[in-house]
Amino acid sequence: MQAQSLAVGYARVSVESEDIGNQAHVIEDYTKTNNLTLVGVFKDVGVSGAKPALEREGFRQSLTALESMTVLFDLL
Repeated sequence: MQAQSLAVGYARVSVESEDIGNQAHVIEDYTKTNNLTLVGVFKDVGVSGAKPALEREGFRQSLTALESMTVLFDLL
C-alpha cells in the first residue's frame, strides 16, 4: 500500500475586490497534476502582505493543518 501524499494550500490577496479564486485554482490544479491529496486551501482576503504571517488567520489555520498531520507539500 502506497502512502497518501497530502498538501496544504495558502492564498492571500490584499484587496477584497481581487479574485483569490485564481490562486486557489492553481493550487488545486497542481495537486491534481502531481497526484497529491489537497487537505485544504486556507485563505486571507483583504490582508496586506506587510502584516506578519502569524497574525493572518488563514495562514495560522494552514499551520495548524500542517502540525496535525504529515504533509509532504506546503503550496504557498
